[in-house]
Amino acid sequence: MKPITFERAAPADAEELAADLRDADAEEMRLHLGFGPAEGVALSCFASDACFAGRCGGRLFALFGVSRDSVLADTGTVWALGTRSIDASPRDFLRGSPAGLRLAMDALPDVESFGNWVLVRNGASVRWLRWLGACFHPETLRTPFGGRFCRFTLGRSTCAMR
Repeated sequence: MKPITFERAAPADAEELAADLRDADAEEMRLHLGFGPAEGVALSCFASDACFAGRCGGRLFALFGVSRDSVLADTGTVWALGTRSIDASPRDFLRGSPAGLRLAMDALPDVESFGNWVLVRNGASVRWLRWLGACFHPETLRTPFGGRFCRFTLGRSTCAMR
């Protein structure tokens, strides 16, 4: 097992991610936002209050980001997008990803609950989020781009950040 190291994401990390984005993440981005990888990754990073790159053995595994929902809110949005390296070393990613999410969440210490939408048919992401302790809500969202998404939340006190 190789450890994943994290640092603040740089524009070059976003470009690297977009060039090697997992197919499932690219599909989710297209069906949610209507963007291809380059535009979607750039928008995700730009809209984030904090964004971190996770590397394993020098290879980019993922970017994790968070943003506050509003100036007055104690809620935020969390996201993670991965490269094909995750599929090649899934155990390394599973062991390291809680630290990446914790680091991203800690960038907004007064935010208690983070949420987002996940493509219903993206089974690997849904299982990963469940493993992290995400709560799934009954509401769904159908986008004009043909996707069906379900809402999830990860709270500091309820998230199983192993």
